[in-house]
Amino acid sequence: MIRRIRIRCVAILICVTVLAVSLHRPATAGQPRPVTQTQLSDHPQQQDSQKPKEPEKRKKEDEKKKNEGELNQFEDEATKDATDDDAAPVTTDEPDLGWLAWSAELLGTVFLAGGVISWVRVHGTNDPDLKVIDVPRLTGEVMTPFATLDIVYQNVTSDITAIDGRIEVGYGPGGIQFRETHYEEDDPYDKLDFIQWHILYRMTYSQHIEVDIGLGSNIVRGDGSNSGFSVTVPIRVQPIRWVGAQFRPNWSSIKGNSISDYDVGITIGPRYLFVRGGYRWVKAGSATLNGPYTGLTFCF
Repeated sequence: MIRRIRIRCVAILICVTVLAVSLHRPATAGQPRPVTQTQLSDHPQQQDSQKPKEPEKRKKEDEKKKNEGELNQFEDEATKDATDDDAAPVTTDEPDLGWLAWSAELLGTVFLAGGVISWVRVHGTNDPDLKVIDVPRLTGEVMTPFATLDIVYQNVTSDITAIDGRIEVGYGPGGIQFRETHYEEDDPYDKLDFIQWHILYRMTYSQHIEVDIGLGSNIVRGDGSNSGFSVTVPIRVQPIRWVGAQFRPNWSSIKGNSISDYDVGITIGPRYLFVRGGYRWVKAGSATLNGPYTGLTFCF
């Protein structure tokens, strides 16, 4: 029975991840009702007021961006004061309560089963029904580690590079992670730190699949320092002993500005020490810091 639940949970988690990504995108508001030429002619003052006028502040910001480096532009997009135009439109559609109740029950089963398997793989059990869940975790493997250290070098553009470090410690379903990425730009010279920390609930469904949920904070530190709430849903897949893959999506909001961070990587190695490579996309508004990376992963 436990194995049937596990297979069901894996399929559900894939759907939940896709749903989470789709819900992160702002909904499209309805188009405003057009104003006819007759209405404008009846109200000449309104006609004058509806002529597009670019604010002087926007002109100054555009001129400033021309002289800034990419790191400064990223910090501006991530920490600018949000306006009413940037806010997501409010919808009045009522939720389907039946669908929500079914989803809550299903997600509860998924969360509970994943946490139980994580605990049993690390701690062991005397319950004969739970002993058939899976083989015990081996020290040094990637899944549900006691401690992990990632160190990578990223090439963002021809004149922007980054050093990224991530530490994760935990036991069974509980864990915490800290990640800091230090960016440096050559021309014009600038530097930026992108810091993340999360408390993790780690769910495994075999020795091959792990899905975590983390709540915490993101910090952007450049000319100033700003922070905001963050959610992450890391996924680890280890199809064979020597090769594994990780997907680390992270969404945060700082001063009303959305920041998305997607990290896809592959690890190669038996246990304890792994070679790591992948690609990372970080986006804030219209500014991006994307590029491939290579490095090492240490697991215990």
